Amino acid sequence: ADDLFETAIVARERLIVALSDRSRFAQCAVIDLRELAQETVIMPARHATSGYFECARSAYQAVGVMPERIYHTSLLQTGLLLAGAGLGISLLPESFQNIQVRGVVYRPLATAAPTIDLIAAWRRDNTSRLLEWLTGEIKAYSDSLS
Repeated sequence: ADDLFETAIVARERLIVALSDRSRFAQCAVIDLRELAQETVIMPARHATSGYFECARSAYQAVGVMPERIYHTSLLQTGLLLAGAGLGISLLPESFQNIQVRGVVYRPLATAAPTIDLIAAWRRDNTSRLLEWLTGEIKAYSDSLS
């Protein structure tokens, strides 16, 4: 399947916490994950390839705890909406702060946050001239991140 697609990194972002504005942690300027170990964590399920799940898990491992309750979703955006409803917290890439959801506040982690690579993917067999131009721009930008 990997030979069907080409990928490039378009951003490297830190993880942040999304939580309900009614949460007892909403007034904190930064969030210590050790204090959230007993909260329900909402995250997409683990996939066959490494990525978000492993990054979020490593954030907890770095501070020596693991969440007691994990609710798995299909999408990061679902976790964001459930966090806004007060059903748990979600670790998300920092660009999610640009998504304004009623009832959600975003907070940085108190410890060094792990980073996650956001990638673009496209079919290798797509011969569109527009895609050729766009992927050239993406690859040039991706090379500048390395």
